[in-house]
Amino acid sequence: MISYADKTFLIVDDFAEFRRSLRGMVQQLGAEDIDMAGTGEEAIALCVNRRYDIVLSDYNLGDGKDGQQILEELIERKLLKRGAIFVMITAENSTAMVMGALEYQPDAYITKPFNKVALQARLDKLMEKRLALAEIDQALEKNDIDKAIALCDREISQKSRYALACLRTKAELLEQEDRLAEAATIYASLSQDRPVPWAMLGLARVTLGQGEAEEARKQFEDVIRQLPTLTPAYDGLAKTWLGLGETVKAQQVLLEAVRRSPKAVLRQAELGQVASKNGDLDTATRAFRQAVNLGRHSVHKSPESYLKLADCLVQGIGSNPVEDKRASDEISKTLFELDSEYKDDKQISMRSLLTQGSLAHKQKRTKDAENAAVGASKLLQELDSSSLPPEIALDVADKFMALGKQDVAKAVLRTCAELYSDNPEVLAKCAEQLADNSVIKHTDQALALNALGIAEFEQKKYDAALLHFREAVKLAPRNISIVLNTAQTLLEKYRGQPQHALLEECQGYLDQVRKMPDTDKRYKRFQGLMQFTQQMRKA
Repeated sequence: MISYADKTFLIVDDFAEFRRSLRGMVQQLGAEDIDMAGTGEEAIALCVNRRYDIVLSDYNLGDGKDGQQILEELIERKLLKRGAIFVMITAENSTAMVMGALEYQPDAYITKPFNKVALQARLDKLMEKRLALAEIDQALEKNDIDKAIALCDREISQKSRYALACLRTKAELLEQEDRLAEAATIYASLSQDRPVPWAMLGLARVTLGQGEAEEARKQFEDVIRQLPTLTPAYDGLAKTWLGLGETVKAQQVLLEAVRRSPKAVLRQAELGQVASKNGDLDTATRAFRQAVNLGRHSVHKSPESYLKLADCLVQGIGSNPVEDKRASDEISKTLFELDSEYKDDKQISMRSLLTQGSLAHKQKRTKDAENAAVGASKLLQELDSSSLPPEIALDVADKFMALGKQDVAKAVLRTCAELYSDNPEVLAKCAEQLADNSVIKHTDQALALNALGIAEFEQKKYDAALLHFREAVKLAPRNISIVLNTAQTLLEKYRGQPQHALLEECQGYLDQVRKMPDTDKRYKRFQGLMQFTQQMRKA
């Protein structure tokens, strides 16, 4: 018999009477440690401070987060411990709810009304599985991946009742560890005889990760053909088409996915991005509007969706007076909500002002456009344009240029070109907006020296590498890759020859890119180099 006496419970329901009733059932099962929340926000706040063993949440919680959004946020913010049980309680079975639940699956559903016997039967079954796999969960809690895989192998070899679940855990861990060939072998072996959704999807995902885009496309299409409700397969296929440069086909796939599962915030935002690239303003506007509306209570809420929606609406102005008035009102409402939600974020405030300026410029309100541009320019000075990711820097420069602030725009573009001169696509766009190809020629020599330095670094010829990196960094003092390469080489020299001057020089270079965006894929490397340098300087 399963004991619940030492388990912690969280009950989430907006009706106090139902919460009390459910608490009574759980107490009859032997549970003693029970917390309750009346809203999704209260539930998240409780989970921040405590990791529950079992969460029983109603799906429909009135205004605010629903049960699915609670589950999403608990998973995204890692507020659920391994082995925790999340049961969704629902009286609703709409298509949107069911399809949305496929994105983040709870451990079980239970439909209202139910009694203690039904609840116990469902919980007992889940607890039996959790107890059987407890050692694996404990290993994963400690991030001991090798031990978790070994424990999975033990269950698989013993052909235990949960061998298939262990096979899935093992394959996903191998994929996580970038051991793609081993993961592919497991996924492929399970996909041969009958359609196992997670295995078919995993195989296509791994194939794409191995760089075999055309084969991955066929596999994703096969998954969709056999399992058309498996919406993550549409995401994979869209990603594959984008990698193949087929943005129109990617948009078609995403449109079908949102038709089937309209509540996924990230997918709506992705559709908006792809439709924007394709110049499909109507689809982009609808998708970003959905991303804003659906995201209000979601962990996936993003200021980018607000800004992109406003930009799309500004672009659409000029068709007819009635539509323009409606769009103008929506832009004002969208930016007001954005400014209220992100009032402490100067970058968002600056971009909001630029969009307001763009609207005023299009409506020929010259004075308002000028005021917005001046305000945005002041905020940019406080920010430092080197903190802008390249795609945002290009957009910001474009808007400043349209508002007549050419000097500001050119400064943003030159900084962007310096920081990302090893990215040909970004560099070409900077040169195009500047109407000046010299920014490309100027960086060629620095990149050639950087390439020589890398080759020598890989041969452990650190002195020779440092000579080339130092020359490169003189030509491109804010190029992130060159600066990080120089800093790393100095640290390698320091390991063999611990001289304080090397650390000071290294710190100086790292300070040059200190404001790089934390969204940059090299940011983790920067953090590691900075942390090591500072530790050694204190030693």
